[in-house]
Amino acid sequence: MARLSPAELQADLARWMAWTKSLAQQGHLEDGQPLIPTGRVVTGITNHTSEGPYADNGEIIGGYLVVLANHLDHATELAQDCPILHYESGSVEIREIIKLPNPELA
Repeated sequence: MARLSPAELQADLARWMAWTKSLAQQGHLEDGQPLIPTGRVVTGITNHTSEGPYADNGEIIGGYLVVLANHLDHATELAQDCPILHYESGSVEIREIIKLPNPELA
């Protein structure tokens, strides 16, 4: 996306806004935000900290959405219109959230 012109960025943003608005209107959008592309990575038992993540390792997450879906197939169907799929290298990872009990509410 860093290679997009200002007009292309505006068009991309419009696609994202339309898609998330549609999900919200259908009652499927629970949460979601874009992520700043830089941060830190903590790895291993030694808790080694490095700057990153970087796209050169092949995996970068640009943001996340939490959708309300009936099952994995339903979530997959909702993802079919994701604007990131407009790009050849775009992909969507779909995973169920494991609901852990909140120890403060126990």
